[in-house]
Amino acid sequence: MKALTKREVRFVRFDLVRKGYSVFEVDDALLHVERAFTKRTKQEIVQAVAKSGWVELMTSNAKELYAVFDRAEEEFSAS
Repeated sequence: MKALTKREVRFVRFDLVRKGYSVFEVDDALLHVERAFTKRTKQEIVQAVAKSGWVELMTSNAKELYAVFDRAEEEFSAS
């Protein structure tokens, strides 16, 4: 059996069927699972690179995201 990834949990979708399930309860359960993935990943990174490395990594990731958002905003403004 293949292990799930955080991304797969985030983007999983279920077909709605009559009397199938509570959308709210399933979404809440999936959010809980996704948070567990995030927490585990953070713990693994912190152990691997120490706390200062974690902060540096997150800062770097944030800078990359800001650049993507800036490009998207420029493209949106140009259209």
